Amino acid sequence: MDDRGLSTVVSYALALGVVALLTSTLFVSMAGLVENQREDTVRSTLEVVGNALVADLHAADRLADERTGTVALRSDLPDRIAGTQYAIEVNESGSGDVTLETHDPEVTVSVPYRTDLTVRETTVTGGTLVIEYDSDEAVLEVRDD
Repeated sequence: MDDRGLSTVVSYALALGVVALLTSTLFVSMAGLVENQREDTVRSTLEVVGNALVADLHAADRLADERTGTVALRSDLPDRIAGTQYAIEVNESGSGDVTLETHDPEVTVSVPYRTDLTVRETTVTGGTLVIEYDSDEAVLEVRDD
């Protein structure tokens, strides 16, 4: 009869060990999945933000000409994407792309654009931006507001 008390304790300890092993395996395997989902979310959001900025660049390009003088267009973009800051690099319209980049997670997205006016090369952070046309230099410039 003494053997029965021992088998109950051993069965209980084994059951707890199996549950702990399964739980830790689940957490380890799900961590990679969550990170992949976050990267995909950041990538798709960067694409949307990049397309919004390019649309504003095109609008400023259409509005501005030599007779207009100065045109300033406000572009309201989010400050952060998935809880992380991002940088926007605007290349000259000859190379024609806007590159958005985050560091945690590391994601880079490029959105091509073409304008009739020259766009000054610059790097800004996300948030509210101003796209400004200067008729003296005949260039569009993206800058932080």
